[in-house]
Amino acid sequence: MTFLLDTNVFGALSQRKPHRGVERAFKKHTGDLVTASLVVHERPPPFLDGPIAAVAAVNGATVVSGNAAHFEPFEGLRVENWLG
Repeated sequence: MTFLLDTNVFGALSQRKPHRGVERAFKKHTGDLVTASLVVHERPPPFLDGPIAAVAAVNGATVVSGNAAHFEPFEGLRVENWLG
């Protein structure tokens, strides 16, 4: 299975004390992780989740996000919250 990582998952790893659940999942799924690059200099609005969902759907990937609720409108999309 391929996992498409949302930016908040990377944020959880860049903390002084990285999120333990995300660290474990990264180790478990090494080789199955992909990202979508998008640079936003302020807090990204929820509409940016649409392109993330589209990339995941087209590639058969599971979205990994701490904001899983943002992806609920996308029918059939697999979403995991590694921050939960």
